[in-house]
Amino acid sequence: NEAKGVAKECLSLTPFSPLSFIADDAYRYDQSSVLNDSSIYVFGGSGVAANPNKGDSNEYIRLQITKVDDNTGTIEYNLNKTLMAHGVQDHASIVYKDSVYIFGGILSDASYTNKLYEMRSYPPVGNFIIPGVVRPTARAGHSAILHNHKIVIFGGRLSTNIALKWVIYDLAQNTHHQVKI
Repeated sequence: NEAKGVAKECLSLTPFSPLSFIADDAYRYDQSSVLNDSSIYVFGGSGVAANPNKGDSNEYIRLQITKVDDNTGTIEYNLNKTLMAHGVQDHASIVYKDSVYIFGGILSDASYTNKLYEMRSYPPVGNFIIPGVVRPTARAGHSAILHNHKIVIFGGRLSTNIALKWVIYDLAQNTHHQVKI
């Protein structure tokens, strides 16, 4: 019996050794990161409590790769950090055109949010996007992808650990709807 959506084969992955390590002072988890051209953008997350160099949940980091030497594994880069007014962890982000969009997550006061932010350029200029009268459920632990000009958000959980469904934002028309499956 074949079930729809089940893979027939399992691929074996060979582990890779890192080419090099980025000299940064912060450890973190529950952050989001995206790639736009030669820059990696990292936002939010939480640091390891036992580490004195923990990352802040309101750090917006741009790691701009300037050169990669495939023979030696050497990476040349510029690392910039900006502290934003609000921090978040366990959220999702995507890149659309020249902006990073950040949705949901857990704020520093432990409340869950359903806000969608657009971060333009670097240093970042943040804009809160108001998607209309009805807003999706505040959530954390969700995933997001970009399809055409739509952000497709899947799952996540409420603060009471109840799992959630899909949400789709249409960035071209600044609308959204929750999808019932």
